[in-house]
Amino acid sequence: STTIQIFTGSTTQTVVLPAANLFGSGVAVVFTIKNRSTGAVTINRAGSDTIDGGTSIVLAGGANSAVTLVSNGSASCVII
Repeated sequence: STTIQIFTGSTTQTVVLPAANLFGSGVAVVFTIKNRSTGAVTINRAGSDTIDGGTSIVLAGGANSAVTLVSNGSASCVII
């Protein structure tokens, strides 16, 4: 399954990823998030999950930045 979110506008926004184990063990979900706004987009983990070993990542505003993450179906997402 793949989810794509594109942010536009001028405010700072926060996205909280769903728990990696929400979809079942061994089921990977791909998330692509693109920031086309002038405000930063912060991507936070769910619960105690990790995002590439950390707790969050920030897509800078005005940079037309994007990230693609894949959940491992257990407790983390990795940047691809």
